[in-house]
Amino acid sequence: MSYRFGDVVFVKGHVTGWRAWRKWLVSFLIRAMSTSSGEAPTFANHVAMVLKESGDGDWILVEALGKRGFVETRLGERYADAARFEVRVARHSGLTNQHATKMLLRIQNLKGKQYGWLKIAGHASDYALTQLWNACGGRGDVYALRWLCRNGNYPICSWAVADIYLKGGLPFRKQVALAQPDCLYDECAEGPPWSWVNPEVA
Repeated sequence: MSYRFGDVVFVKGHVTGWRAWRKWLVSFLIRAMSTSSGEAPTFANHVAMVLKESGDGDWILVEALGKRGFVETRLGERYADAARFEVRVARHSGLTNQHATKMLLRIQNLKGKQYGWLKIAGHASDYALTQLWNACGGRGDVYALRWLCRNGNYPICSWAVADIYLKGGLPFRKQVALAQPDCLYDECAEGPPWSWVNPEVA
């Protein structure tokens, strides 16, 4: 499979043994809590972005990881095991060299930043507030604590991808502070300017 700079990689984790239950539980909770009220759990619990070809048949990603912060990783090393991970890759047809230059500058600024655990807490808190709000007769989602946790020095996976695209001049519809794997995935699934790179998803 051939990828390009800027391709967005959506990941769904699976259980592969009793020791993996904690990772599976976290993945499931992210999918469940990142959906809108009344919507089924999304496909993705994680999102990354393709940076470049590795030179040895693999692809270098940039992604925000809980233990490592915003770093470069390898697609094949992390996500090639189909029993553990399901991967879907989306591409923006309008990405130009000008966009890429701005995006690369933002990536350099994010490298080494620590993971934004408070942003994750904000997502979880807003999910709980949304459930309470809807139980009391309200409608829609609560975006309170996520908005407060918008500091750019502490990225999480969806925040980082949305912010890189914003700085490049191709913003997602969802505000960066509110971005989560579900809303990015939903926008990519709607069609042009996005399309699926994976033939089995197209």
